Amino acid sequence: MPAAWRKHWRVGLAALAVKLVLLALLAWWWHARNDGRADARQQELQGGGAAADAPAHLGSAAPSTSPSAPSAPKAASFAAQIARASGTGPLTVELCGVGRVDVKRPEAGQRLSPDERLPHLFEHALAAAWPQVLAALEQSPVERGRAAALALRAAGLPETDSRDPREFVRQLAQTAARSRDPQIYQWAWSLCTRAPEAPECRELSPQGWLDRAPDDVRGWLLLAQASAAQRDSALRRAAQAETAAPLPALIPWVDGAMPPGMPPYLRLEMLVQTVGIEAAFADRAYFFALAHCRERSDARDICSALADNLARRGTDTFSLSMARALGRHAGWAPERIAAVDTLDQELSRLALSEDPTETYTCNSVERTTAWFRDRATLGERAALRQRIAADKLSGSRAPSAASR
Repeated sequence: MPAAWRKHWRVGLAALAVKLVLLALLAWWWHARNDGRADARQQELQGGGAAADAPAHLGSAAPSTSPSAPSAPKAASFAAQIARASGTGPLTVELCGVGRVDVKRPEAGQRLSPDERLPHLFEHALAAAWPQVLAALEQSPVERGRAAALALRAAGLPETDSRDPREFVRQLAQTAARSRDPQIYQWAWSLCTRAPEAPECRELSPQGWLDRAPDDVRGWLLLAQASAAQRDSALRRAAQAETAAPLPALIPWVDGAMPPGMPPYLRLEMLVQTVGIEAAFADRAYFFALAHCRERSDARDICSALADNLARRGTDTFSLSMARALGRHAGWAPERIAAVDTLDQELSRLALSEDPTETYTCNSVERTTAWFRDRATLGERAALRQRIAADKLSGSRAPSAASR
């Protein structure tokens, strides 16, 4: 595959990931990995990204800006932290599992990512670790584990692989069509927007999604988007559906497939990359619902019910942002919108005031790794409430937010 095309794939995916992660609590980690380099590509994507030509049954790309969603506070990236450190001599930082390493200070105005500053400990180490993780997943006795490997390869990992990621998209779509596993189907559906011309992807449909997950909000919204004849009934079902969760997490599969003895800082870096891939699994169905409710003044009742369902049953902060936006279009009273907004802002506030040289200390790595795991298993909102409660008991400084 041409190197330029592969770079376009990876950068486009990263830009979409940045845009969606900003809606949630993980914005600061994704910016730390990309160190701002995806900003220009995000602007390009907003003008017409790779997913814009997706077939109608897969839905259109997410809008360039989030619907009244708050920007989560961002901790400084590795490079920015080093740049802020005072002094002119060598700077020593700790990498958990390696020890203390010397890092050359950047020149004035220079911005370098961890990959560029310590390539043997970041870029090269990741390039060696990802094939091991993917090989372990490909040998998994569990169908979902093998599908997770396809999803990661379809998203462009490892970056040293010269094969076309679209081939793995097609394989994942074939697996999804044969499988009854809703998670595999949802991974395939999302990644098929990266290869809309693939005939295997055109076999996927909202009805196939609902056959595997009949009580999922997104499935009913996708059906409403795809079928004007079934739109009203599908929206009503979406407002009553009991599952309003984001797309299934890849984190547990990557975490479980890492070889023993991997340095904790590198384990965290791999989870950070995985979070970015998960964030690019855009819930385009929600944006369809928002556009529908904005344009149809006669749909206030159903839009209000949908907003209420997302506020009550959603498991992530993104669903709260969508609930607030839908509620506003549905004519919710200001105090009701304010109540959702307050909860959204409280859960979205991560005040990680780490020392500039402690991003990869063992305490920080352990805490952030545990957060990623809890978010994947409990859901973002529940994990935040649990973390907030634990922080209040221990007097920890982060995250500082109130639980419901």
